[in-house]
Amino acid sequence: MISGSIQNSNEIYNNTNYGVQNTSSGVTINARHNWWGDPSGPYHPVTNPNGLGNSVSDYVDYSDFDTPAISIEPEIVDFGSVRLNNTSVDSFMVRNTGTAYLNIYQITSENPEFSISEQTASIPPSDSSIFYVTFNPTEMGIRTTKLFIVHDASSSPDSLIATGVGIAPVFSMSKTGINFGDLGISFTQVDSIYIKNTGTYQLSVDSIYSTDDQFTFYPNTLSIAVGDSQKLYLVFQPTSLGIKSGKIIFLHDGISKNDSLEVSGNGITDVQAEDLMPKEFTLYQNYPNPFNPSTMFRYDLPIQSSVTLRIYNALGQLVFTLLDGAEQAGYKVVEWNASSLARAVCTSTVLKRRA
Repeated sequence: MISGSIQNSNEIYNNTNYGVQNTSSGVTINARHNWWGDPSGPYHPVTNPNGLGNSVSDYVDYSDFDTPAISIEPEIVDFGSVRLNNTSVDSFMVRNTGTAYLNIYQITSENPEFSISEQTASIPPSDSSIFYVTFNPTEMGIRTTKLFIVHDASSSPDSLIATGVGIAPVFSMSKTGINFGDLGISFTQVDSIYIKNTGTYQLSVDSIYSTDDQFTFYPNTLSIAVGDSQKLYLVFQPTSLGIKSGKIIFLHDGISKNDSLEVSGNGITDVQAEDLMPKEFTLYQNYPNPFNPSTMFRYDLPIQSSVTLRIYNALGQLVFTLLDGAEQAGYKVVEWNASSLARAVCTSTVLKRRA
């Protein structure tokens, strides 16, 4: 090297003796901003005894040697709410604020619900790289992890936080079983349960079916908001004598995926059933009210009767006649779907018995 020269930029490493040697006390070689084989800089027994790079002699100015430095943005990656077993992708940026290449060797997560797609990089000075994080919650509630970044800057390892909330609907029933008791053949008995969503996301019951046609239900599907509940009507109509049993199966998008309700009853002769019939005519409040868009009407008939069930609007005008004919005695339920009527708002129902 020529005496008095300036060594602006170089990569000096694996030299057997010195990275730069200058034994002339009258001249100092300017070798700043060079890479010496290690971020700690060149070894000098007095001025840089902890340097792990190649050695320099007394008359070499090596201060401000090139080193990488790391900056991470943001410090917290927040995914917000994500449904269980679904994925969401977010990112963070690693910037090299130093003067030498920044090498990312590894990025690891404490929680397997958070994963990193790319775990290594070599970032030039004043440049940056984007790293993508995938959140796949497997449990409800707040989920969090530390992401550790191993690199060749002096602060290694660095870390940041990733967090998110696992959400899901949860199916719950007010009863686990219904026993309708004794009921005459061809008569009907009505009971009900409440289906509640105790989770943190809207519950959809897409399909309901019965293992025995003598047990039916209304409505056929349910959509229940968080913390809300809806009533499901169960109807038993035996077609033969003897003990009956079955299950009402619910297929839904909650955590348990499907649930069932045990139902049972006993079919008896009409003579035996006379004491089990309603004692008076009764029309119950429709449910749900207002419509959603369907609603259920329950009524009791102590004897065989002609029944008319009419729907009126707010002006008192007849909108729809739901029933108009003979009905057997018993406990009755009928569903009305108002989706086809633009102004079908029920304000009153009239149960009329025709002698």
